[in-house]
Amino acid sequence: MKRFILMISGIFCLIVPAASQELSLSLEECREKALTGNNTAVNAALSVEASRYQQIEARWEFAPRVSFTAFGFAALDPLVSITAKDILPNNDAGNNFLATLTPFMESYGIPLKYDAAQTGYAASLTLMQPVFAGGRIINGNRLADVGVEAAQLQKEVQVRNTRDEIDGYFWAVVTLMEKQKVIDSAAEVLETVSKDANTAYLAGLITDEELLEVKLRENELKSRQNELTSGIRLAKMNLFNAIGQDFCIISTNASGEKPYIDDISLSYDNADPAAPDSYYVDEERVAASLEEARLLDLQVEAKQLEKAMAVGEAMPQLMVGGSYNYAHIIGDGNTNGVAVAMLQVPISDWGKTSAKARRMEIEVEKARNDRDVLSKQLVLLVRKTWFDLTTAWDAYELAIDSCEKAQASFSKVNAHYEAGMSTLSELLQSQMTLVELEDKAVNARIEYISALRSWEDLCKSAI
Repeated sequence: MKRFILMISGIFCLIVPAASQELSLSLEECREKALTGNNTAVNAALSVEASRYQQIEARWEFAPRVSFTAFGFAALDPLVSITAKDILPNNDAGNNFLATLTPFMESYGIPLKYDAAQTGYAASLTLMQPVFAGGRIINGNRLADVGVEAAQLQKEVQVRNTRDEIDGYFWAVVTLMEKQKVIDSAAEVLETVSKDANTAYLAGLITDEELLEVKLRENELKSRQNELTSGIRLAKMNLFNAIGQDFCIISTNASGEKPYIDDISLSYDNADPAAPDSYYVDEERVAASLEEARLLDLQVEAKQLEKAMAVGEAMPQLMVGGSYNYAHIIGDGNTNGVAVAMLQVPISDWGKTSAKARRMEIEVEKARNDRDVLSKQLVLLVRKTWFDLTTAWDAYELAIDSCEKAQASFSKVNAHYEAGMSTLSELLQSQMTLVELEDKAVNARIEYISALRSWEDLCKSAI
């Protein structure tokens, strides 16, 4: 019994790095690394930032539209060229008057031809303030607010999914490492049995077949140790790749920035997990607190706002403003100001907008139906998570009970073997059964801890 307690308690103790180890990672540290190195999680954070800029963009729709325009030109020939002949009628009276006027204009230095607009420039400053736009500006801003909240919620969902993914990789490594401890402990016991068997064989107390059975059992454990060592390295590779942790698979090429894979250890809390009853939270309350539940509400709200914006396209639009300009094209430069009021009333679009509004109302109804159905599925998801947790606890308790019985049986067989009342084969078989049950206990404990982590993540918002 003492050996069993040491085995089960020691299996799940905090993994203490050896002197040669350079890095120790906890589950929380792995999660944090994943959130900064995982592409999906990083993109989710960028989506939140993009939605906030879209919100700022929508806010600017309330501001006046101010524009400045300037232009200039230079023509090869004057754009305006007028003579007295162009003004006077082309008849005898006009020709006689032109003949009389021409000497008079020449004597006083008045040009017979007027040219203008060969070069010029102008500039204007315009301000237009929307007064009413059918509610599209207000609803557009509300839709942008919904987008920011939805992006934040989607980020939280992705963070939770990333944590679940990293948890799976982390516990896969821990499971193999704890199984390796089980095998190492069994190998130590078998080493003692092997020494005793060699002594007994030399004394003629056991046969060649019994000694060979011990050697085969030793080889089997060594083979499993090698398999676990390789499996641990592969599982670490999956974990480190997922969290963006650099590592080296050749010890001679390792460095501080890229430590040798075997020099990176994992640490976790060694406290015995409590029964699931102490973690219970009402399933419907948990489901209502999930980000997915709020996202379903936001989907309905977004569809309603889209419908309101569609209706706004057929409503009157009113804008007021003014323009101030300066022009130097013909004659001296001059300035002018203009006040503007513009009312636009769509007439022919009523039928099209009415059909669009009805179509959007159908989309709203579909969103409500999806929300109702998916909300029930969220409750089922939460209940399944709780069911998985309680099932894992039952399996863990059963595994511990089986290990205790197997340990008692092994101790009894070992005592009988030392007293000459049991064979070596019976001792080896009893040890094999104990190792198999201890291996199952490792699986059961890790599965319960993993299920408990998943349940706690779901309940965070509800607590």
